[in-house]
Amino acid sequence: MRKAFLVIAVLGLITPVALATAGDFPSPLVEGAQELRLQGSYAHESYDFDGIDLGSATRIDLGVDYGIFLTDNFEVMLGGFIQKEKLEPETMPENANTVSGISLELLYNFSVQGRIVPFLGVGAGLALFDGDDLGDETGWMLPVIEGGFRVLLSQDASVVVALNYRQLNNADGLKDVDSDGIGTFVGLTVFP
Repeated sequence: MRKAFLVIAVLGLITPVALATAGDFPSPLVEGAQELRLQGSYAHESYDFDGIDLGSATRIDLGVDYGIFLTDNFEVMLGGFIQKEKLEPETMPENANTVSGISLELLYNFSVQGRIVPFLGVGAGLALFDGDDLGDETGWMLPVIEGGFRVLLSQDASVVVALNYRQLNNADGLKDVDSDGIGTFVGLTVFP
């Protein structure tokens, strides 16, 4: 719920600014264009039960994606990510986990007039696990499905808001454990 609120708040701030920016500019979404997307998130949660402190968890996610437009609409994107999580239970030893990986996606950017460009994407990836609570099996993400929109701020930059779904086998590095995940993200892209 908090992520949904954050996405709505960011949209509420960015969209009017982008729409109010004076002057038109050529679309940066053209065949041969390159895109660099940076995204990240931070979360800290404290747990308690009936007023008894049970501990906390802190998580940091960072991602970098590089895309190249095959046409004005189709884009191939190669991405990498790292996720660090530290659990600090009150009654047990603390532990830390790291998940890192890569993904490859094909995105379709819809042709529209204006600064808001919706997109859909599909892809696959792999995840590597390391930590106190994780196994050592490689995880495969298939499919990865993403939908969202970008708000063009200028010919050189945009803000991307997306919702994604991924199915991960060997979740948490554990053989034959599968997970389904839905997430949101906000990222900044530049067109070098």
